[in-house]
Formats: sequence, structure tokens, C-alpha cells
Amino acid sequence: NMGTNINTDFDDYWPSITADEGWFSTTVKVGKREGESEFGRNVHEDIFISKKDKGEWLPIKNAGQAMNTMNNEGAQSLSLDGRYLFFVACDRRSGLGGCDIYYSIRQGDSWSNAINPGKSLNSQYWETCPSFSPTGDELYFASNRPGGKGGSDIWKCKVTIEENGMLKFSDPVNLGNDINTPEDEFSPFIHADNHTLFFSSKGRKGMGGYDIFVSYKKEGGGWEEPRNIGHPINTCK
Repeated sequence: NMGTNINTDFDDYWPSITADEGWFSTTVKVGKREGESEFGRNVHEDIFISKKDKGEWLPIKNAGQAMNTMNNEGAQSLSLDGRYLFFVACDRRSGLGGCDIYYSIRQGDSWSNAINPGKSLNSQYWETCPSFSPTGDELYFASNRPGGKGGSDIWKCKVTIEENGMLKFSDPVNLGNDINTPEDEFSPFIHADNHTLFFSSKGRKGMGGYDIFVSYKKEGGGWEEPRNIGHPINTCK
């Protein structure tokens, strides 16, 4: 257990950490404690961030108005170098769809206001689960936009880092039949080796509903046949 400097009185999930283990972030379901009903409560998801100091995690804090609102923010993903934090925000006036992908840029110990890249990364549909490549030139994510194989698919787009630190995104490309199925794929995570992709799927043979699979990039392009990572990570649930 990571202790009270990281865990809160509420549900804490979707951890993300930088390569040097200097920054840590979670999604926190603010307003609902264990055993309590959500009815009549102001329950929403916020992003919390902690920094390591002298080998110890400082008390985790709400990222504040730079990222969070009274609506839901979460599914955050730190870049390996800790310069960028990608996250999903829902029901914002600046959004193109129900849930869009945003990012914030770290400057010292502070984070910029949330930036919505707009089209073509986001659409009038649903974008979620961003994962930034270790090389800083690709973003993987899940979306139910048209042009996929069915349900929620995993997509990626090229990313260019401009001189001012802002990011420019290409038109997204569906990862195709190598990864996606007519059912749902979620939660892509591209490993620090930029070769190994983990993701969740309901459309492949598994042990339960959604299982975690792993696939590896082929040298000539495309992906190897995804493999169910099995027990004890996956279960019959």
C-alpha cells in the first residue's frame, strides 16, 4: 500500500508515473467514501498529483482549476519525462464530444491550464485513455468514432512538439484488425520500449468480460497477434 501520502479517503485509481519516478498521478472519485451511496452527493472524478522529494512522496494534491472542474476528469497519463500530462475531460463547453482528450504542460512544479487540441485528435464522438509514446511522437487512445472495427477501438496519431511546447496532432489512424475487433478495445498503454502495447479487449478469447492483452510491433509494420496475459492478472470476472 502506497500509504496516506498517495491514497485518499475516496476511491483512487488509474495510476501514472514518470520514468524517473519523480511524479505520480491518480484519478480520485471525490465525494464518495467506501460504503456510501452516491445519491444526493456531489460525486465527480478529479486528477491528483504528487511529487517525490528526498525519496518520499509528498502528500498528493488536487491538480486544481488548471485541470479539474465539477465535472469528470481522469484517465490521466504522464509522459515519461513528466513534461506533459494527458487526461480525459467530459461535458466541457470547450469539448467537441461528450469526452475529449486534453493535455497540460509542466513548468517547474506548476501545470498549465488544460489545452484541448481540437480536431483532428478529438471529435464529436468519445475519446479516452490517452497513452503518449516514450519517443514523444505518437499518442495512442481509444475512441468510438466512425471508421473503426466496431464499438470502441484503439487509434493512434502522430504528434509534433512545437518550439513553444504546444502539441500538433495528425489525423488518427485505426490500429486495424491486428488489434481491434467488432467489440470494445480500451485502455492502450505503450511501454517505455516503444515496442510493447498493452490493452483491454472484450472481443478476443479471454477468461472473463474484459481481459488485458499484449502485442508487439512488427519490424515491417503492424502488430503481432495479441496474447492474453492470463492468470493472475486476468480473472473470470
